[in-house]
Amino acid sequence: MKNYCHVISDISTLKLFLESSEIRENAVGAKSILIQIFSSQNNQKYIASITEAIADQLPTAIIVGSTTIGEIAEGSLLTGTTVLSVSFFDTTTIYPLALSCSPGDEFNTGHSLIQAINDTEDIAGVLIFATTQSIDVSIVFKGMIQKGTDFPVFGGGAGVYDRAETGLIFCGEKCFNQGVIAIVFSGSDLHIFARTYLGWQPLSKEMTITDADGMLVKTVDDVCAFDIYHRYLDIQDDQNFFMNVLEFPFLVERDGETLARVPSFVDEHNGIQFVSDLHVGEKFRIGYGDPETMVQNSKAVKKEMAEFEPNAIFLYSCICRRSLMQNGVNLETEPYEAIAPTVGFYTYGEFYGHGDKIQFLNSTIIIVGMREGDKGQEAGKRNNAIFDDHLKSNNRDPFANKHTRIVSQLLHFIRVVSSELEQAN
Repeated sequence: MKNYCHVISDISTLKLFLESSEIRENAVGAKSILIQIFSSQNNQKYIASITEAIADQLPTAIIVGSTTIGEIAEGSLLTGTTVLSVSFFDTTTIYPLALSCSPGDEFNTGHSLIQAINDTEDIAGVLIFATTQSIDVSIVFKGMIQKGTDFPVFGGGAGVYDRAETGLIFCGEKCFNQGVIAIVFSGSDLHIFARTYLGWQPLSKEMTITDADGMLVKTVDDVCAFDIYHRYLDIQDDQNFFMNVLEFPFLVERDGETLARVPSFVDEHNGIQFVSDLHVGEKFRIGYGDPETMVQNSKAVKKEMAEFEPNAIFLYSCICRRSLMQNGVNLETEPYEAIAPTVGFYTYGEFYGHGDKIQFLNSTIIIVGMREGDKGQEAGKRNNAIFDDHLKSNNRDPFANKHTRIVSQLLHFIRVVSSELEQAN
């Protein structure tokens, strides 16, 4: 397996990239070609012009993609661009599935999707893109859940820079603003390493959801849900609500795991619409991201990834992380490029799990490494050496990224004060 990344500036330079000797030579011997497009533009004509240019040069390639709210190329954040990931597989077969989905039909869509997926043999993993703004993907996953399936599922929700517009996903000539796309990887020679972590810490006292309807939380502790954000954070119900609450999700304990749920907007009754499900009776705390925890979690995963020796790495990271980390966001993603070619995008929700437990996550990052064939010992030593050098170079300046440590210390202070107040009450 080999992976190449290209940032599209215009159609003519895209064609030059596709006509390059590297692309042509790898295309000749590849069993399958997967092209992922991560686009800041949600203009369907623009997307169609790109897919048509690719199809002309690589007619056998499977072309899928999503609109974004930030693109990742060579492990680094880009904005306002379109990033192309071209993966050549030597032994793996790829099957694309694209289903439109209307609100209210999510469970049936999920059931149809898993039936089609299970028609495939030797499933190594499944990549999923979905329009999380327009359908309840949590219910899609409920329809997909089946016992006895143990392949990894991963991916992300279509983002969009302007929230007045709708995210798009596309597969070949199909383009959906309400739908789900799955890419099934088939082959015993393909190895997939998938991990996720959160990095958000609780700030507030524990509260209880007392009235909810799907993704709409109406009351918390029997008061209007919006009052919680107004009281604790002085956030207003205006056009900036979403941007102001991105870093302050609900942190819910569910099935032994901490899940984040990100607010979207306030309705006319001061209820809060979220981008994924919450249930009456669930207890939560308002959380805030801890940059130092994120960096430490990232180092641990990167070490595992280097030992896995991937041929390519794909990142599907929540917009909340980009909003929180600001200029330091590359601290989490850039070092992966030292291990293998790294590409991805910033999402509206992330997908992670296995056949019998697939979760719709918020505020997380999904890290996926792929490799065909066995690990090579020499490659592993080289990857680990490059990775260690990268970490050392980042640690030379004692004042670099000091804000992450300051934020972590402030979060610790707030947690201690909150705990003391709860005990006193």
